[in-house]
Amino acid sequence: MTYPFEVVIVHRVLHYIDPLNNQPDNSLQTVVGMPKALKKAGIKASLLLVESDIEEQLKAYDPATTIFFNTCEGEDDNPNWYDPITSLLERLGLTCTGARDEILQGSQDKRIMKEQLIRGGVSTPDYEICADGKLNGWAGFPALVKPANQHGSFGITRTSVVDSYADLKRQVEEVLDTWKGPALIEDFIDGAEYRAYMVGNGDQIEIMPLYATIYDSVPDHHDRLFGFDNKWKAEACEVNELLHYELPAKLSPEMQARIEQEAKAAYRAVEARDWGACDIRVRDGVPY
Repeated sequence: MTYPFEVVIVHRVLHYIDPLNNQPDNSLQTVVGMPKALKKAGIKASLLLVESDIEEQLKAYDPATTIFFNTCEGEDDNPNWYDPITSLLERLGLTCTGARDEILQGSQDKRIMKEQLIRGGVSTPDYEICADGKLNGWAGFPALVKPANQHGSFGITRTSVVDSYADLKRQVEEVLDTWKGPALIEDFIDGAEYRAYMVGNGDQIEIMPLYATIYDSVPDHHDRLFGFDNKWKAEACEVNELLHYELPAKLSPEMQARIEQEAKAAYRAVEARDWGACDIRVRDGVPY
């Protein structure tokens, strides 16, 4: 089959200045593999690096035969921001996939995301945002503490799971000092984790087979999370050897339907567009 269009994958290269953000650039490896996969499907595809002259480069493409796939992450070497690329593409009359700039940028603020999920009626763990070190009587343990303005599991380690008020105070102070931003405190959902990949919009959202991470073989609940080391130091993370994965996830039809319902509700609540993903953990039969 031949297609009457070509796909251009826009991306940029991040140069981490902060040693805390010094990680293997797995994202670039993924981006480089995308045109290869598309070409195997018979789709003409190429990469376009976003640099200072990107607007002039974009003007060379035919809007009628080009679809832009946005994988840009980071701006001015800040990995927790996004290039304002979708607005530029749309201003030039070009077709692109993925959420709008303001939605992508808002996704880096967990306070905004939690508020949107709650407004959308999505099941999400109880939480509190702490920006000044003052804890407002949080009493639910175990709890999970993480930076509210980071992604990619930055700042999430086994010490992020806390069992007492003293541990909570220590970990909140650690987040404030290290990441120079507020801490998100959440009820820790100690259960299996399911990733739902979605494509579509409105009432036409399709969910790919659910990907499960099972923590049952991990003896210490402080290790039952997918933190920075699991993601970026996989070969050196001993806990990874204890994890069990399922693709597709082995679920009853009823639980599968509940998880997919929550995933779609979250997708709509945060105004995702075209494609996206969310993680859902299940405790006592309830998906969060």
